[in-house]
Amino acid sequence: MVSLSDKPASGLDGVARPHADVIDVAQYSFGRWKMAAGLVALATWLATLWWLFLPYVMGQATPIDNFLGKIGRGYLWGEDSLWAQTYANQCLTKNYFGCSGDTTPFEFIVLQFHASPKSYIVPMFALGLVAICAFAWFFMRRPAPVRFNRKIGAVYGVSAGKFWILPAADFDFVYRGEWDPLSGRFNSSGPMTVWLRNARKPPQKRKFALGAYPPDCDEYGKQLGAALQHFLAGKPGDDRIANAPDHMPLKWWQSSLFGVASLPKNIDSKATDWKLKYAKNLRDKQSFD
Repeated sequence: MVSLSDKPASGLDGVARPHADVIDVAQYSFGRWKMAAGLVALATWLATLWWLFLPYVMGQATPIDNFLGKIGRGYLWGEDSLWAQTYANQCLTKNYFGCSGDTTPFEFIVLQFHASPKSYIVPMFALGLVAICAFAWFFMRRPAPVRFNRKIGAVYGVSAGKFWILPAADFDFVYRGEWDPLSGRFNSSGPMTVWLRNARKPPQKRKFALGAYPPDCDEYGKQLGAALQHFLAGKPGDDRIANAPDHMPLKWWQSSLFGVASLPKNIDSKATDWKLKYAKNLRDKQSFD
C-alpha cells in the first residue's frame, strides 16, 4: 500500500490510490445529483417551515388543512371544527355524496373519494413529491468507483449489479467541457468519459463519466484522462494522480444514511479471470485467422 506519511496531496480531486498499481476514480454524475438534491431539500424544508410550520404554530390555516379534513381530521381523528360541521351537516343531515343518517366517518371519506377521486389523488401525489424532495438527499450514497489496475491491465467497475470491464490496452477517453451553472463552470471543465464492456456480454457497452464534482480545475477531465493513460502505460509517476490518498475523501455534503458504496471484495480476482479469458479468446481468434 502507498505510504501517506511523506507525500503531498494529489493534484486532482476524485481519485484514490489504495495500491501502487491501482487508481480508483469517483463517478462524476453522483456529485451533481447529490448537490442538486441537497439544494432541493434545503428549499423544501424552508418552504415547509414558512408555509406549514409557522402558520400551524400561530394557529393559522395551512395549505394542507383542506386535504387533512378530506381524509378524516375533525370527525375520524383529531380536531377540526370546519370538517366536523361538514360531516354533521352535509353528510348526516343533508345527505350529500350519497350519505344517510347512519353513514360512519370512514364511509363518508369513501363516498367523497368516489365522488371526486382527483381531489384525493393529486394532493397525495404532491405530498409524495414533497417528501421525496425533502428526504432524497439523505439516502443518496456515493457509488463505487471505477478501478484502473495496471498490474492486471484492466479498467473495471460495477453498475446496476453488473460487472463492466475493459483491457487497459483499449483504454481511451472523451473530454468535453460542459455548461454547468451548478458548479459555476461554463464549458471550461467537465468529466472524463469512458466506455466499459459488460463482462458477460462484451458487445454491450456502458458510459461512465468519471472524476470529482465539482471539478477543481480547468479541463479537469482532459487532465485526468491523460494522467490515467500515463499511469496505465507504466510510465514514471504523474504528479496529478501519483500522490492520491489511500481512500477517497468524502465531503460533508456527500454523506448518506446508507454510507458509501464500495467495490466487491472479489472484483480484482474477477477482473483477473476475465482478462485471462479475454487473452485466450484473442489468441484463439488470431490462430484461427
